[in-house]
Amino acid sequence: MYSSNRSGVQNGNLCNTENIRVITISPGTGTLPNQLSSHTIYLLEPGNYITTGTINTEKCNAIVTKN
Repeated sequence: MYSSNRSGVQNGNLCNTENIRVITISPGTGTLPNQLSSHTIYLLEPGNYITTGTINTEKCNAIVTKN
């Protein structure tokens, strides 16, 4: 089990790693979703990403770069 923060562990808000999805995103303008899904790792391909608005996050998600 993984938690996004220590206080979440204390409150019992755990992320179940069996439910984690990985989504690969290509560079470009507006390729990052404005609403990140819970239990999802967003894997960014090398390149430039331009966001045009706020990105809202949910529990148990991450954005990582592929290198």
